[in-house]
Amino acid sequence: MAKDPKKSSSILKWEVAAVAVIIIAGLIYLLLIWTPSGAPISTMCLPQTGYQCSSSIIYHYSTGNATLLVGQTTGINWTSASIYFVPQGTQNINGTPITIIQGESENVIMGGLNSGQTISVTLAISSPTSTQPGAEAVGSIWAKYSTSAGGPYYTQMATIKMGAI
Repeated sequence: MAKDPKKSSSILKWEVAAVAVIIIAGLIYLLLIWTPSGAPISTMCLPQTGYQCSSSIIYHYSTGNATLLVGQTTGINWTSASIYFVPQGTQNINGTPITIIQGESENVIMGGLNSGQTISVTLAISSPTSTQPGAEAVGSIWAKYSTSAGGPYYTQMATIKMGAI
């Protein structure tokens, strides 16, 4: 029995398309997790409910700073805000990291942060002490903010893990 050339051609096109998609997905994956030097970069930002953060984090080991996008969608506008990186294992006082209470390594947002707004922040990373590419910093992103009703209030925005480039 002879094969239908139209049906064979259609199947071949789908097979070629599937292989192309797999190759492209693999290349995108490699571009996202590998630095030009070949060292793996692992970044993750998991926001709490009502907050936003981008896993597109740039953490430069040479400066000790990380740049990322954060935002809030709580329905309440913040009239003033400071954003902090809090290393994993930081001591808490009544549920608030001591580094925030002491005002260490803050990034002050001039004009506050409205609900639905996302901004770029640069944060000083006090962990790790290593100054090597690929060094990891793990912790959380916190905000100290005020609203028209008062403040300051403290909230954890996200859990974060990043590798230095």
